[in-house]
Amino acid sequence: MLAGPLPGIYDPTGPGKLLFAFVAAMAETERENICESTLEGLDTAGRKGKHGGQPPVIADDMLHIVLRRARTASPSSRSSPT
Repeated sequence: MLAGPLPGIYDPTGPGKLLFAFVAAMAETERENICESTLEGLDTAGRKGKHGGQPPVIADDMLHIVLRRARTASPSSRSSPT
């Protein structure tokens, strides 16, 4: 038997079994619809050049500047670990 706020509502025989099977089938169909529409939305956004997720922490141009400065810095100007 089910426990919770509605004990005794679900009858595992006859109409209760049929109702449970119907609700389970509807939930499965809704889950499939949600997955399908999510994938369609991601595909549409990808074709428009929009991609989800967080923005990059550092832009490509800033990364190139930092790496160039790290290569050209003299060893004496770098701080030594303490």
